[in-house]
Amino acid sequence: MTINPVEITKNQLQLDVTMEAAEIQDLLKKELKKTAQKAKIKGFRPGKTPVNLIKNMYGTQVYVDVINKNLFDKAQEYLKDNDINTFSNFVINDVNEDYKFNIDKVEDFSASLVFVKEASLEDLDFDYSGKLTYYLPEISQERLDGQIKSIRYNIGGMAESSEPAGEESLISFDSVQLENGDVKEGGHTMTFNYSVFNIQSDDLNKNIIGKKIGETFDINLKDFTDNEATLRNQILKLDSEEQNDTFDYEFRVTISNIQEKVLADMDEEFFTRLDPRGNIKSEEDLIRLLKEDYHAYYRISSNMLFFHEFKEMALTETQLDLTDDFYKKFFTQVSQLDDHALQYHLDEYKEDFKWAWIKDIMDKEYGIQVSRSDVNTALIREINEYFGGANLPENIYQKFLEDAYKDNRHIARKKDEIYMAKLASFLIDEHGIQVVNIPTEEYNEKIEELNKKYEKQAEHHHHDHNHGHEHNDEHKHDGDFEVEEVEAKDADNTSGEEA
Repeated sequence: MTINPVEITKNQLQLDVTMEAAEIQDLLKKELKKTAQKAKIKGFRPGKTPVNLIKNMYGTQVYVDVINKNLFDKAQEYLKDNDINTFSNFVINDVNEDYKFNIDKVEDFSASLVFVKEASLEDLDFDYSGKLTYYLPEISQERLDGQIKSIRYNIGGMAESSEPAGEESLISFDSVQLENGDVKEGGHTMTFNYSVFNIQSDDLNKNIIGKKIGETFDINLKDFTDNEATLRNQILKLDSEEQNDTFDYEFRVTISNIQEKVLADMDEEFFTRLDPRGNIKSEEDLIRLLKEDYHAYYRISSNMLFFHEFKEMALTETQLDLTDDFYKKFFTQVSQLDDHALQYHLDEYKEDFKWAWIKDIMDKEYGIQVSRSDVNTALIREINEYFGGANLPENIYQKFLEDAYKDNRHIARKKDEIYMAKLASFLIDEHGIQVVNIPTEEYNEKIEELNKKYEKQAEHHHHDHNHGHEHNDEHKHDGDFEVEEVEAKDADNTSGEEA
């Protein structure tokens, strides 16, 4: 067998392979003999089938198999011996279509195999200076002040007040049941506490604000809440025997106590109570952690923005010199796409291929990999957040993971999230990518703009040509990502009022 390399382009190599007739004839004899030894033919004992019978029955198929196997095996050996690394599978570029697989008259066989060479760091000589920015929304001073105030109130607790009730007051009500506007003889009585802030009825809320200790007025308890459990347990304080009784919710209440939140001083005791572990020792520490918590809420969106910007830069700055003929043969022979898909989506597939080529060497050189352990950690964090940070029994985690891995799209999205986070972290740390805080409104505009690009891509890819086409998943390289709409979030609706 002779192999001659031909460099079609910088990135595309062709191997012209010729198998001489004598070599093919020798391989055929060996393969026919092995087939005869393994064949189970009626009338012959195992291993005793005549070779000529196998030749007559299966000769042509054995001939084809010998050519295919040795053609690709020898090509692979050639690449290994010459330290040539490939990115793509072989594509058959040229073959004698009139070749006769006549087992009684074996002839020389020749074919041309084409592949894409693996990228190198020289191919990916990116210039990061001033071209990439990692965006995060900046937390407003008003929001920071509000969060710190809330924390100070939580640490300070409640204290009795002689002032009229306000929006944040906790009020104690001495209550007696009414009947036809008068105190009901033998009616239900109780004392309950309720926060003005949590009162459901706006009218009642406004009526109570400004009232003082000792003031009495009539009320329907359902104006506090329409939650039956809250009414019977927290307000009426019914025992088990009374739970099923029918109640008239008209009551006369008297304010017996008013408590107000106390704004704790930000002293040493405050920070010790806030964080006994000692990580928060000053107002500066608290502000830093609040900002980190705020930014953590937006990390997935920021990583997506950064990844999109990085991918566009990488595709623009990297040259992958391949012929259209190679692309068409690759997507037809390897990915098994039909003519319709190539007609309408060839440019998209070419870009996917180029990005996968870039990502392949980039991941090796940068060491960015997403392991199953990474995915498990992210999934467990997800379930912990769902249950408010509680540690669950191990069997619950295992069941959750088993169920999660049944949803391939969910796992793919999780892998994408992890990869983008690792890529952003690496480039920020190793290449000094600037992290910039911008107003939340401007940040959300960037998210919205990115979503529109994704929507446009999706519309183009799923347009109706009045005839469908099949997309084989083999064309999807490891470098492809699920197109997932990024959530534009409202800073006023984020969680984390407390540190």
